[in-house]
Amino acid sequence: MPGEKDWKSRVTFEHVRPLSKMYQMFLDERATLTLDRAAFIIGEYPPILISMEEDLRMAKLGFSVEGTPEQRYAGIRISGFDLRSDGVRPR
Repeated sequence: MPGEKDWKSRVTFEHVRPLSKMYQMFLDERATLTLDRAAFIIGEYPPILISMEEDLRMAKLGFSVEGTPEQRYAGIRISGFDLRSDGVRPR
């Protein structure tokens, strides 16, 4: 894929934790949600670039939105970082 002209059409850039899940977490915690907690929810996992084939595979397994990031991205080679962000600590 590197060096190919149309590589951008064959990848998707996404948050490891789907935006709909983050929004639901905000709603679930709205009574006690703080700015720090919202920042943690957003920053706990990094955004990533995966191939459309990998995205389709996740969807076929039922992991388009459901499942933990570790379940959703099992078998997908991610290089350069771990799924968990080093800069963000759980509460």
